[in-house]
Amino acid sequence: MLSCHSDTPQEILPVERDPTFYYASGDCVVRVEQTLFKIHRFQLTNNSPVFESLFSLPVGELPLEGSSEELPIVLHGDTAFDFRSILKYIYASVIHTQVHSISVAELPHVIAVARLAHKYEMESWQTWAFLVFSFHYKKPTVSKQLSPSDIATIYNVCDKTEWLTLRTDITDLWLQRIQSDSTLLSVALDVAEAHSDKRFLVRLYALHLARTHTLSTLQSPVPFPTDGIPLIHLNRMLTGHWSLSTSYAKLRASPPPFPPYLVYCSVSDHEECLVSWKSSWEQALAKAEREYPLCAMDARMEKVKRALVDGVSRWTCYDAFVGNGEPIQRVMDDFKLEDHFFPVSGLLGVVDRAYEFCLSQQVKVE
Repeated sequence: MLSCHSDTPQEILPVERDPTFYYASGDCVVRVEQTLFKIHRFQLTNNSPVFESLFSLPVGELPLEGSSEELPIVLHGDTAFDFRSILKYIYASVIHTQVHSISVAELPHVIAVARLAHKYEMESWQTWAFLVFSFHYKKPTVSKQLSPSDIATIYNVCDKTEWLTLRTDITDLWLQRIQSDSTLLSVALDVAEAHSDKRFLVRLYALHLARTHTLSTLQSPVPFPTDGIPLIHLNRMLTGHWSLSTSYAKLRASPPPFPPYLVYCSVSDHEECLVSWKSSWEQALAKAEREYPLCAMDARMEKVKRALVDGVSRWTCYDAFVGNGEPIQRVMDDFKLEDHFFPVSGLLGVVDRAYEFCLSQQVKVE
């Protein structure tokens, strides 16, 4: 937010000039928090259409905003550190902004640049920050140094199609952090919801459900943890789990239909193929269930598929049916997690009733 005045308590606090970016030749005074920057207006208008629009507004006979310390441009919601960081690179020579010349120690400043570049539509600096992230973030020492706030910033600014790969990698890192610190879950949920990122939301829901599955046993069931999680996400988690449970129970009772006898089958009695199919199906499910919880349905069904395909040993109806994995793939397509956590509108009434039931029973997650 840009303004030449403020009604906040910071007005009565003393301000000080920035020791680095207060140029005697500057023609624009900017205040961020309690720090005054005196810089060259061109550096802002040349890099940001937001600032360019601000300075192109007619002012008539009024004093020009940013013309003095008494009438500075006030940047609300930003920090002096962030603004100082972006000025550091705007004023730097080209050789000092080369991607490969940016050290790991400078990443906090680069993240600050990304934050302001995104806010003030500085596309060239957004791209620059993205390239620096891409160059550094896979280094183990770097990923460990990133704070939850840093990770959220990188996720937020990676909103262009060509940057989605980095966003995916950042979500992987975020999920790893949440596995060791569950207090980070709520922030991740808020960010993913703000971006309507269903894929990330589903992974967060599955992670939370899996954690409960790990802690809970038949002898010592654990109530579904709800602390700090917004109601909309609790709704989706519990109803998604209910939907998965219902669908999987049906699948267990009714495996994919086996085809009729094939003329090239080497088994004379087709009943043998039917028995082999039923037995293999039940064994594959049982093995996968022991290894993967319900919320890891994609991994569970992949395990089932692999077990069935690996079991093919001779040319029979069973081999022809299972060999290419197609029947199991069709089943896997029915268990896309997003469809269960984000049901179509026609199912919402059923889902809401299921959610109410789950809460009333304090559902114990499988």
